[in-house]
Amino acid sequence: MIIDPASVHRIKNQLSIIMGFCDLLLANMADDDPRRPDVIQIQTAGRSALNELPPIAPDAFDATLNRPDGHDG
Repeated sequence: MIIDPASVHRIKNQLSIIMGFCDLLLANMADDDPRRPDVIQIQTAGRSALNELPPIAPDAFDATLNRPDGHDG
């Protein structure tokens, strides 16, 4: 399956946000917090999803001129 670079970019951004929040939660959560395994499972799933996405070629789109959502500027 081929996914266009703009879609891959948007998906990676959203997964990065999810994983970043997991990092914040884990950093402020006690080791014995009963929610910790759930957050780790979310983080692991996010990392796995990122690994399934294809890399984006540097020349796939020009982020400074043509945004991946199709709008200029």
